Amino acid sequence: MNTLRELNHKFVNISNFLDKKKYFIFDYDGVVVDSVHIKTEAFVNLYKKYDKNIQSKIANFHIKNGGINRREKIKYFHKNYIKKKINDEELEILSNQFSKFVHNKIIKAHEVEGIYKFLNFYIKTKKLFVNSATPESELVKIIKQRGEDVFFKHIYGSPKSKFENLTQIIEMQNAIKSEFIFFGDAKQDLEASIRSGIDFIYIKKNKIRLPKAKIKIFFLKNFDIFK
Repeated sequence: MNTLRELNHKFVNISNFLDKKKYFIFDYDGVVVDSVHIKTEAFVNLYKKYDKNIQSKIANFHIKNGGINRREKIKYFHKNYIKKKINDEELEILSNQFSKFVHNKIIKAHEVEGIYKFLNFYIKTKKLFVNSATPESELVKIIKQRGEDVFFKHIYGSPKSKFENLTQIIEMQNAIKSEFIFFGDAKQDLEASIRSGIDFIYIKKNKIRLPKAKIKIFFLKNFDIFK
């Protein structure tokens, strides 16, 4: 059985740690489905009429800020890179273009390595949820079309923030916070977890410097842990 390394450098067997949890909460893009590159391409496509430097900045911002919803990103791109304020109508048009671009590609995208085996194993004893920055109605359709809805008790998306969704999940289960774990791949996921006071597993190939926090934080490259 593989192990995870905790911040205090003590090794912990992942199965023993997860056995203590009752509620597993998963971000979607980059955690369940390997789709971060698809959304990067979609954002760049929205700004294809602009120069390569702007497109590069947009791609880099998205990659570094995966947990922010698309509307906030589009407003940020306009304000900081295009130097133009975007109105509600333009925002709606671009958001819809983004949705159409990514939908069919995400439906066909590969899952994150090991995630289905992981979900199939833990669905027997745990309650599983999705907490994503993708618009909730769109996210529900994607997950159903991919046949993944069988895993999850409930699917949460925007316009509520990830922190708001975490808060709602915790309150609705009427359980103590130590029984929850959030799996994410973005710093915004980690920040939401810290703010909520629940432990976090960072799905990331390379370890990064982490902020001081009262919660437990672990790194995991993917979900292929049952070897």
